Amino acid sequence: MKPFGFPIHGAMDGFSWKILWLEVTRSNNSPDNTATYFLSTVKELKGCPRQLITDLGTENLELEGVLYSSSELSMECLWNCFAPVIQKDPDIVKEHWNSHRIR
Repeated sequence: MKPFGFPIHGAMDGFSWKILWLEVTRSNNSPDNTATYFLSTVKELKGCPRQLITDLGTENLELEGVLYSSSELSMECLWNCFAPVIQKDPDIVKEHWNSHRIR
């Protein structure tokens, strides 16, 4: 969805393979978003991880996307209309993934 202005940011626990978050966001490269999701997850799970393993930078160095809108108002309208609708799918994937059995 990133090419259309709706990047999805996610994190997974390396031990249990549980999806910790999968969120439609304005930017999946923003440290503020990542910190917010991390702190919300720590609060939700009532605990901090012992170790964090992350990439060392931005891996999303690709074209900005198919939708080239120079109008801030157009992008805000798209966001307000479609972000909640698009977020439903990552929520379903997260719920399904976290409830399936691992061999």
